[in-house]
Amino acid sequence: MSKSNTKDVADCLELVMESQGYNCNSLSEAINKRLGANTTQGQLRRILVRESTEPRDSTLTPIATYFDLSVAQLKDYKYIIRWIAGTAKLEDEKRAAIEAINALVNTASDDQIRAIEKLLKSFLSHNA
Repeated sequence: MSKSNTKDVADCLELVMESQGYNCNSLSEAINKRLGANTTQGQLRRILVRESTEPRDSTLTPIATYFDLSVAQLKDYKYIIRWIAGTAKLEDEKRAAIEAINALVNTASDDQIRAIEKLLKSFLSHNA
């Protein structure tokens, strides 16, 4: 974290990476695989250790895009705090939904299981 009271892009990136379980190597690989970008672990490291204090938007764009953020959002510490809280809440909601579905499936008839499968397939095809 920054020593001053001002939060910068390094602070934001550090929070995003920690919250999503990435290090520089794993994030650069994931970005490049999904987006066909050329983001290096060195670029990420230079941002995090503040060798690159004002990285170009062209450097930040693949990082932001990977997390479904804009560059402006990636640079906004308060937004990142809210984003992290929102993703954690969403994960909790997913876990609760899966547990509820499992409980239903364990006691459901064959017809009910087929209906659940149909709903899940429809949901997954619309959210893919």
